[in-house]
Amino acid sequence: MHSVTQESLLDVLLPLSLFGLLLQRSSDPLGMVLLIVIWLAFKFFLRTKTSPIYWCLIGVIAISLAMMTHSVPNSSPSDLLLTLLAFTAGAGRSREQWHVSFWILAFTGVVAFLIFELDQGRSNGNLEMIPLQSLRDFLPDYALRLRKITINRSGYILGIVSILGFGLARHDGGSWRRWLALSLGLLSYGMAFFTGSRAAAAFPLFALLLAEIAWRCRTHLSHLAKPIAFLVVLIGLIFNLSIYHPSSPFAYANPSDTGRANVAQCFISQATQSGIGFFTGQGGDQVSSICRRITPPNPNSKKGTTGPPHAHNAFLQTLADYGLPAALMLVVIVGLSLRNALQMIAAGEGLQGTLALSLGLFIFGSALVESTLLTTSLQQVLSGYLLAVAWPGMGKQNECTLQPAVVGSPAETD
Repeated sequence: MHSVTQESLLDVLLPLSLFGLLLQRSSDPLGMVLLIVIWLAFKFFLRTKTSPIYWCLIGVIAISLAMMTHSVPNSSPSDLLLTLLAFTAGAGRSREQWHVSFWILAFTGVVAFLIFELDQGRSNGNLEMIPLQSLRDFLPDYALRLRKITINRSGYILGIVSILGFGLARHDGGSWRRWLALSLGLLSYGMAFFTGSRAAAAFPLFALLLAEIAWRCRTHLSHLAKPIAFLVVLIGLIFNLSIYHPSSPFAYANPSDTGRANVAQCFISQATQSGIGFFTGQGGDQVSSICRRITPPNPNSKKGTTGPPHAHNAFLQTLADYGLPAALMLVVIVGLSLRNALQMIAAGEGLQGTLALSLGLFIFGSALVESTLLTTSLQQVLSGYLLAVAWPGMGKQNECTLQPAVVGSPAETD
C-alpha cells in the first residue's frame, strides 16, 4: 500500500504544473515543462527495479529536454514523444494506484480556477446554448482560458478533468466523496463550457453518456468489445471525413468550419505529394508552415493573420509530420484502448472501466477536431497518461478485469 501511495502521490505534480503558467513570459512554458519532466523521471525511476528499460526511458527524457523546453512554434517531435512517454508511465498500473490518481487529477480544476483569465478578444459562443436570455446577459461574454494556453486546448484540459470528477461521483463509494467529486466535475466542466470550445462543451457529456449506457448493458459486452471498438473508430473516421471533404456540406456550414476544412485539405495534399513522404512524413512543423502560408485565413480571425498553423486534427497532423506508420499507431492504440475499456466494463469494473471508456472516447473525439498532441505539455501528458487507464496491470488487484461479471455479484451492483 505504501508503494501505491508513493507512486500515485507523484501525480500531484501534474495539477501543480499549471502554476508554472504564472511564471511564463514567452512561448516556452518552462515552469510547466520542468514539473512534468520531474514527474515522468520519478515515475520511471520507481520502476527501474522491475526492468532496466526504464533507465533508457529516463535517458530519453534527458535527451529530449531541450526540445520540450524550446520547441518549434507548432509541431515538434517532442510532442508525440511526450505523449508516448506518459502512456508508458500509466500502462500497467493497479486499480488502487489509479483510484488515488483519479482523485488527485480531479483537483486540477481547482488549480485552474486559481489561474484562469478571460480573453477579451474572444467571445464565448457556447452561451448561445443557454435557453434563458436573462441568464446569458448575466454571464460574462468573454471566453475563459488558462493563461497563455489557447482557448481550445484550455477546454480540452478542463473537459478531460471534468470526466474524472463525474466518473468518481458515479462509481466511487461514500456519499460525501460522491458530492465532492461531483463538485469537482461541475467546476471543471463549467470552466470548460466557458472557454467557448464546442468540443469541450459537448464531448464530455457525450462520452459519459455512452459509458453509462455501456455500464448498464455490461452483461452483453463480453463478446462485443472488439466489434464495438472497431465500429466506434470507423464511425469517428467517417465523421471526420464528412467534416473536411470538399464535397461535404458540413465542411462549409459556418466560417469556422470552412477554415478547418481548408487547412485539413491542405495537410492531406501536402502529406500525399509523394509516396515516400506519405510513409515517412515531412518532419515537425514543415507542413504547418506551408499550409499557414497558402491557406486563406479564417474569416473570424484577427485582421492581418495568416492561415491556421495546424491541422485541427491529431491524426492528420501526425500523418503529415511523421508519416503513415505513426498515424496508424495512434489509431490502433486508441482502438485497442476502447476495446480494453469495454472488456473491463464487461468484467464489472465500474470506476476504472467506465472512466477508461469515457476518457478514451473524449480523447478520440477531440483528436478528430483539435490539435490535442501539439505544443501544450500538460495536454499531451494527460492524453497519454489517461489513455493508459485502459491498460491495467494483470496482478491480483486487477483479477476482476479478466472475467465477465456474474449477475448478482458485488461487481454487478450500481
